[in-house]
Amino acid sequence: MVEQKGNIGYLIKKMREKQGISQSELCRGLCSNVALYRIENGERDVEISLAARFFQRLGYSSDKFELYGGAEEFQRYEMQQTIRLHREKHQFGQMEELLNVYEERYSEERSGVGLQFLLSNRGVLEIQKKNYSAGISLMEHAISCTVPDWEKESWSQWILGEDELDLFVFLADAHEDKGEKEAAFQIREGILKYLDQKRVSKEQVVKLYTRTICGMTPYLLEEGHNRKCLSLCECGLTILAETKWLSCWPELLY
Repeated sequence: MVEQKGNIGYLIKKMREKQGISQSELCRGLCSNVALYRIENGERDVEISLAARFFQRLGYSSDKFELYGGAEEFQRYEMQQTIRLHREKHQFGQMEELLNVYEERYSEERSGVGLQFLLSNRGVLEIQKKNYSAGISLMEHAISCTVPDWEKESWSQWILGEDELDLFVFLADAHEDKGEKEAAFQIREGILKYLDQKRVSKEQVVKLYTRTICGMTPYLLEEGHNRKCLSLCECGLTILAETKWLSCWPELLY
């Protein structure tokens, strides 16, 4: 056993134990318990993308830590970050072009996190082209890569990272765009329940929390659930006041 304080696995282990999270909870859908045990004890290297997902599930951004890997691994990680940036800026043409290069270069990608990245971004592109059914199918498949049986089980049984929760947001938005408002509402309601049950730090999820609330309010108003709508908006405004953020502030006030 090579347990060193500067080792990534050592940090994962200490943060996991501090939060009272078991190995099986943290690695579920990502790798085996044995693999995580070896990573935590310095007996096995961990890929950058997998380490980043562990940190996300523990409530930390991977950019707070120095992650080590080979030149090829860093090149792949940098391509992923650039594709994400194009997506966030709605530069979908550039995103698709780079994603094609990425997929050709890493066509044998079979890990859960890697395959999830490919499928989810393909899903986003299909949704942008208004191919909603294809986009929803790809997004559901992507979620299942690290959260198998998510449609059957309670989300409270999972420890999810920011990227995984974002996939549920994309899926809800796709159902909304397709006109399937009830399906979109149920997914968003699941996101809020997960955040409340897990008692995730408000500072970490304020954007996700307020965006989800704003997505739910039109449906609630249409269905005549005015009091629940008001309660959610007040909850969102309270979180903004506590965290000093302004995410969706005008929409919540309205």
